[in-house]
Amino acid sequence: MTRPKQKTEEYIYAKRAASLLGEAWDIKDPESEQDWPDLVVRLGCDTFGLEVREIYADEERRGSPKRRGESHRERALERAADEYYKGNAIPVRVLFYGEPSDATRLAEKVAWAVQSLEILGNRRVTLAGGRWMCVLRLPIEVGDYRRWMSVSDSVGWVGTADCELIQKTIGQKAENLNRYHKHLCDVRLLLVADRTRNSGKLCFANTKELDTAGFDRIHLMSYPEDIIRIPAESGT
Repeated sequence: MTRPKQKTEEYIYAKRAASLLGEAWDIKDPESEQDWPDLVVRLGCDTFGLEVREIYADEERRGSPKRRGESHRERALERAADEYYKGNAIPVRVLFYGEPSDATRLAEKVAWAVQSLEILGNRRVTLAGGRWMCVLRLPIEVGDYRRWMSVSDSVGWVGTADCELIQKTIGQKAENLNRYHKHLCDVRLLLVADRTRNSGKLCFANTKELDTAGFDRIHLMSYPEDIIRIPAESGT
């Protein structure tokens, strides 16, 4: 079953893809998760299914080690934000470097740091083990801002996605096409390299030889900057 956070990210990626393509997608959840693609999209008079799949720089058979580490740190910062807002009403943005550990202790440090700040003022707090965080006080209108970020997971080099890996991923997703075609004739695939994270710092090149493997269209998106359509539109 798709987790709420994953479903939200699928929707965000689809909205950005539509924007980059210059198309007005009306994006909905499917009737059920069984035998349906991730999302159902209406474009004018047409309706198509959209499968959404992230692709990673260090992908292997069991997924991405980098992405697993990022997910661990994201959950730790989410717990710390939850602890902070249990007892504090001042909205904050936190940029954290290192491995977050004790959520309660981290929340206490944030609460201490923000008290002396003016709105939009920031403070760097040094922690044990070479870790540090930057706390920014936000306007009260922002509300409980929970997108605290790990700096070490968002800064890195951009590589080129391996075409063999892309083709393998397309083939894996195509295994479910017969099930999806029970409900929708047109099914497309959105492959996402999320460049806001180290695990997804990829660009797509040499894609002309890729096989769509039964998908009506494939979109390769380097989120949030760029998108490639396969097959390409006539004249492009």
